[in-house]
Amino acid sequence: MIFVSHRKQNLQPGIEFANVTCIAYSMHLAAACLGLGSVFIWGSLEAMREIPELDNTAVLNLPDDFEPLLGIAIGHPEQKFKARDLRTDKLAINYL
Repeated sequence: MIFVSHRKQNLQPGIEFANVTCIAYSMHLAAACLGLGSVFIWGSLEAMREIPELDNTAVLNLPDDFEPLLGIAIGHPEQKFKARDLRTDKLAINYL
């Protein structure tokens, strides 16, 4: 499990989520290239923000001005990945 954190700030509200999502997505793609499975963890961190008695972020030993925003679990998948055909009827391209 990898937690991606960000320094708390009020200068650009919401930018922290964009930043950590880019980082975690890169980790997700790198894991796939290595034949590893991965999944984003969001709900448990959101629950810890919303329900103080569930907040266990202290075990992460983050600096006081940082908070975990997203987690990514990476490991060997229980089942082998299978190649699949991409259904083009479910894709659309809009040119501007």
